[in-house]
Order: sequence, then C-alpha cells, then structure tokens
Amino acid sequence: MQPKSVCHILILAAGWWFAACNAFPESRLIALDNISTNAAARFDRAHATVDERLRITSIENNAVIPRNHLCPIVEWDSPEEYSTAFLVELKSEKRALAVLLRNGLRWQPVGDEFSGLLNDREVFITVYSLIHGRTSKSRPVRLVISERPLTDRIVYRLVPLYFTPGDPVAINLLFLHQSQPTRLLEVQQSCVGCHAYATGTAVFNCVKKKTRKAVTMIENNQRLNLRHHVFKEFSFVSLSLDGKYAALVKNTSGKIIKRKNVGDPFDFVYNSGDIYIYSFESDTLEPLPGASEPQFTEDMPSFSPDGQKVMFSRYQAVGKAKKLRAIPSMDLYEVPFNSGKGGEATPLPNASANQMHHYFARYTPDGKWISFCRADATKGVFARKDSDIHLLSRADHDVTALSLNKAGTMDSWHDWSSDSRWLIFSSKRDKNQVTALYLSYVDENGKDHPPIKVADDPHRKINTPQFAPATLAFETVGNISDFIYGCFE
Repeated sequence: MQPKSVCHILILAAGWWFAACNAFPESRLIALDNISTNAAARFDRAHATVDERLRITSIENNAVIPRNHLCPIVEWDSPEEYSTAFLVELKSEKRALAVLLRNGLRWQPVGDEFSGLLNDREVFITVYSLIHGRTSKSRPVRLVISERPLTDRIVYRLVPLYFTPGDPVAINLLFLHQSQPTRLLEVQQSCVGCHAYATGTAVFNCVKKKTRKAVTMIENNQRLNLRHHVFKEFSFVSLSLDGKYAALVKNTSGKIIKRKNVGDPFDFVYNSGDIYIYSFESDTLEPLPGASEPQFTEDMPSFSPDGQKVMFSRYQAVGKAKKLRAIPSMDLYEVPFNSGKGGEATPLPNASANQMHHYFARYTPDGKWISFCRADATKGVFARKDSDIHLLSRADHDVTALSLNKAGTMDSWHDWSSDSRWLIFSSKRDKNQVTALYLSYVDENGKDHPPIKVADDPHRKINTPQFAPATLAFETVGNISDFIYGCFE
C-alpha cells in the first residue's frame, strides 16, 4: 500500500470519529481482539445495506431492560461469506458507542461501557460487517430502558446437555450489573434439583444415589446458617414468602425415559404424589388436606403471596404399572393453606376441566395474576417442545398466551421478580437448542414486552430460574458444596 493511501485511510477514520463526536457529545470507540480503531473507516455505515441474514438474535426489537442492566448480551447471526470483522453500533439520543471485534458473533459490555447509554430512554443497536469490500448491516434493534431497576438476584441451575441422574450440577447467582455470574455451588456425584428462595430462607433438594435430603439456609442474626433435613423421597419445593413454610411433593414414584438428542425432552411421569407442608418453626412435616388425596397425583405447589392458599397441578396417570404411563390432562387447583390444615380444593376456571395440561404455575407477588405453562404434557412436563407461558387474571380468570412465546420451541420454567414486573424464563429458542434464560418486562395490565437473553452456557442447559431477594445474604454462607457432601457422609 502506498503511503498516500495509508494517509487517506487515517484521514477517513479521523473524519468519521470527528463527525461522531459532533453528533454525539458522549461517543466512544472500543477496539477488541487487537483491532486498530482505524479499522472503523472500513465500514461505510452511511451507505450500508440491510442483509436479513445478518440478524441480532439475543435482543428482540422493542425489548425492555431494567435501568441497572449494565451488561446486556448482544449476539447475532452472520452469513459465512462475510468477513470475520464486525462493528457493533449502539446509539441513544445523546450518546454513541461503537465496538470493533473479530472472530465472534457475540459481545457483552464490561465495567461501565454501557452505563452512559442507560441514562437515556432508548438505545438502537446495529451490527455491521463486510462482504467483498461492501458494508452490510442488520436491521436495528430498539432497546427500551425502563425506569424500574431489578434488584433481585437471578438464581439458576446448570445441568449436563444429556440428563443423567447424579451428573455434575451447578447453581449460579446473577446480578444484572455483572457480566459474569457467581457460582453458588457445584457438586459432583450428587444432584441438586428443585430449589426455592424467600425472605431469610433458601432450600435445595439434594440427592446422592438413593438418599435425598433438603439443605436449608436460615437467616439468623444477619447470617445464613446451613442445615439439612431428611424428608426421604420428595420433589418440587416451594416456600411461603415469609420463609416460614415449605410446600413439597412427597410419595413420588414414576418412570423416566431419556433421549439421545439434546433437543428432545426426556419423558417422566409421576404415578403418585402428595403435597406436604414443612414448618421451619416446629420442624414438622405433614400432608396438606385437600392436596394429598390418594386417588390423584398432586404436584408442583406454589404459595399465594398472602400465604392463604396453595396452588398445584392435579392429574391421574393411566397405563400399565412399571411402564411409562400417560397423563390425559392436568388441572390447576387451589386449596386453603389454613396454617397447614388445608381444606377443600377447588379448580381454577380456564385452567382446568378442558382436557389440556397446565403446570409450573406461579402467582405474581402482587396477587393479580397466575402464570403457568400449557403444552402437550401427556408424557411429562419437562422441556416440552410446544410449551408456552400463559397468564390468568385472578380477577376474571381470563387466560392469555404471552407474546414472548416463540412458536415451535420450549418456553417453560419461569418466575416473577418481587415487584411483579419482570418475568424470567427458560427457552430453547437458540439455534443450538440448548436452554438459555430470557427476561421480559410485564406491565401492570399484564402486557408483556419482547424478551432479552440474560444467561446461557454452550456446554450445559440452564433451567429452574428463580428470583431471590437481594436481602438474602448468600455472601455470609460457608461453602455450600462441601456442606452438601458432608450431609451424605
């Protein structure tokens, strides 16, 4: 290259940066992977054409994020013939950020790189790439910055791609101001299944071989102390919001059939199950009348926010013993809690008696809504490909399928933030069909907004996401993994 040409490129780069700084008083250019900032001049953004194959995948258009989300994940698809260099452009009304990188289809801010953009109402994100010297771009994605922060922690489980009981399991904590999660626990040769969190209390369902124990963290003098309890076989634990009671499923039995394709769900049908209530204060475990009827399987309990009711799925599996049975339908019921004395169970209108399957039901903390999954769960509720999340109004029992659902893929495990505005859920919408976590904003009228991806792992599936109160001081707990191992010695 002639010196004159080099000077010309440098002048173009300087001119682009000067123009950007004039248009946006707070403009930044970040170069990653040893790319020179001068490479920005190669991208003719003013004359770039849209290529539908160059597409942002981790953030849907008009998605809403909390004001404290410092590290949103930006991922995109790109045709193979494009160069390996990309420019990610983020623009708000007063600020601009450009990121140069190569050899990847993903970028996530670190530190304060994104913080300035959070001061504005909306951010537009566009990805640029080159093909044969011409600049192409994705369609811009609009990201709306909510006035609401999200102070709860997101807690989720990581499991192997191909499920086998006893395989290594980890549980992570994620604050949205972090780019990387914090590892809460990781166990080998043991399994941590369902888990639950409330004010001052956390519960983990742990099993090693055929021995199952509940590991609890109870807050005492601003410190969480570890304990363990032997409940024998149990599953699907839920905590009352005050942390004084746990509802769990006992007397479970069933058959599991695994699949070798990572995209296929395993089949698992309980032939029996009853709801029991554990009191942390009295250290007692008793069946909940109305939710422990021997002729039914009662499953997946959830406490109402006022602690007055327990909701659960009820069904009867049919078929031959010792074989995978079928679940013709699955209905949602509520039973009075009555300090553990229970009462008469009543079906929820529009979520029962309609020959459909309703499961993983959750109350919103403000008491206005009930969310649940609906799918063909004839062979069990886990990772059904047609699973969608629905919202039921507690005022008039009207049911709506949320618009966040993606057709033809699993949208399932979910939970509500403490302010009832953020919904975290698991989805297999990624092209690799590995379960990742997405976050959606839901307004006071029950209208949900397009989601964003907040956590993933290419080597493990992510499921059972839950929100934990920010006041639950996990930092005061010792090594939980070592404690779990010690429980089984």
